[in-house]
Amino acid sequence: TVDIDGNATFGANGSITAGANFALSSNKLRVTGSDTVGIECQRSSNATIQCTETTNSTDLQLRANSDGGLVRTATNKPLILGTNQQARLRIKSTGQVTIGAIAATDSASGILHTKVSSTTSPVVFENDTENADVVIRTTGSNKHSILGFGDGGSNFVGNIDYDHQNNAMVFDTNGGERLNISSSGVVT
Repeated sequence: TVDIDGNATFGANGSITAGANFALSSNKLRVTGSDTVGIECQRSSNATIQCTETTNSTDLQLRANSDGGLVRTATNKPLILGTNQQARLRIKSTGQVTIGAIAATDSASGILHTKVSSTTSPVVFENDTENADVVIRTTGSNKHSILGFGDGGSNFVGNIDYDHQNNAMVFDTNGGERLNISSSGVVT
């Protein structure tokens, strides 16, 4: 057992080797210096740094393995990324992703949900060398690809619906079909 009251210096390439888990209680570990890497975790596989909030059993892990780098929660809790002490992006334990004002809450409508409360901030897809494409793809030829325009009462009060089985495009407004373009180009 070594008891250090004050500062300890371990030389240019010093190390601490422990036969069991090393614990620091009641205080923080602060690493200072001019090296770019302040704390490094090295292992032959799954090198992991973990932060645990014990009251609610919340774990955050930073891991390196043969697949690459991984930031994740190790429990059934969301991964939240933020700036200025505000949640900006939340990945729920179900895989749902929320961005913007909705990220501060636990609600989500669909696999990707973004919400802006105070300004006009469109979702922008930009490509400066080719066409900027947005693709809505279904896995079967008997399905529909639908772009819905919703309000507080319905996600599909208006929509553009491509019927893959009949190769027809349907436009709906106020909850009903208003225009249908058949596979042969006939408009009804």
